[in-house]
Amino acid sequence: MSTIAFVHAHPDDEALLTAGTMRALFERGHRVVLVMATDGAAGLSSADMKENLADIRKHELSVSAHVLGVAHTYWLGFADSGLDGHAQASRSTLCEGNLEEQVSALRQIFAQERPDVVVSYDKAGGYGHPDHVRVHDITLQAAQESGVPTLLEATMDRQTIARVLDFVRPLIKFAHADDILKLADGFSARADIGYVIDIRRWISPKRAALRAHSSQTTGGSTPRTISVMLAIPRPLFVKIFSREWYRVVWKQQNAFDELPRFN
Repeated sequence: MSTIAFVHAHPDDEALLTAGTMRALFERGHRVVLVMATDGAAGLSSADMKENLADIRKHELSVSAHVLGVAHTYWLGFADSGLDGHAQASRSTLCEGNLEEQVSALRQIFAQERPDVVVSYDKAGGYGHPDHVRVHDITLQAAQESGVPTLLEATMDRQTIARVLDFVRPLIKFAHADDILKLADGFSARADIGYVIDIRRWISPKRAALRAHSSQTTGGSTPRTISVMLAIPRPLFVKIFSREWYRVVWKQQNAFDELPRFN
């Protein structure tokens, strides 16, 4: 049995990027642990949730983690920095916090769990969210200092994103479509991706994990990513979201080599 640690920025990132892989690893008998860097309290939601959004999102994550077979969830304890990196919060946001202290906290988790594989984000944080970039920075340093055998980065294939956005464009208000289509400029080129995991067998857990984050289907002036995804009929959802992608930073033979892959 291997231990695989997924380090994510906000509750729902695990469902969007790595849910099928997490469930697949769990079903193969591996220990899956989740490290959540922030409380997600700067996420968009309906006004009636704002005051207790951190608690709501913590509960939502517990539901998602249960579905995905997560053995333990760790919280680094920082507030959500927001899309601009300057969200107002009663305690330190991830981007305001001291990087070395954050590295030390993550290193302590790695010392306890001794992960064979750590999964984080690429240096651009996928689509550029400052919390994702900070998670990349602290995870890379902590993994290097801890001697983690394999470090991967959850990402998406830009070519696939562009195709998906063409499918969902009718669900997007035309006035805001261009902003959403800019997502295709982020993440990774296909040539830079080391693992393309086939998660068709684990589509149901992925959809259930997405549904767990119901607070993130409300709020904002445009349809939210999760609500758009869940509005897609299941057969088309399977066709579009049957892959999860990972860059390889460094690796030894590891549990990901056991998982079914798309060529």
